[in-house]
Amino acid sequence: MGNVIGKKNLRDFVFFLVLETFAMFVAFLVAIARLRQGGPTPGPFTMTYITMFLVFDGAVLFPVGMLTGAQVHQALRNITTNELANAHRYHYLRDADGKFRNPFDRGMANNARAFLRGVENEAAVQRETVVNMREMEGALRGSDEAV
Repeated sequence: MGNVIGKKNLRDFVFFLVLETFAMFVAFLVAIARLRQGGPTPGPFTMTYITMFLVFDGAVLFPVGMLTGAQVHQALRNITTNELANAHRYHYLRDADGKFRNPFDRGMANNARAFLRGVENEAAVQRETVVNMREMEGALRGSDEAV
């Protein structure tokens, strides 16, 4: 990607992961097919190289697939990796009983639509973010300040 993952390129990162996982899976299947096929007179090291490729591709495919699954799952829940990792620190991610609650989750279908659509009006999102941050800061201080 050549850049850190953030709000302006998260969608691109997830698409990259999905395409990368798909390409690695197809390469894995092609290698298995080639290993089974054998050929009329394979070179002395052909089977060794294909087997080595399968081992290395499988070793990388598994974690990349897990990362892809995690990122897609987070997109469908409308939550970031940082929020999941630090949910115990963020008061806005807990309900009155102290249990995890994501206030941004609008359901999988709506979250998926919003994720695929992307940000339409960056200025409006920035204004909303500032207002929400001020409300959260007020809540953390224990006051009910309205903006």
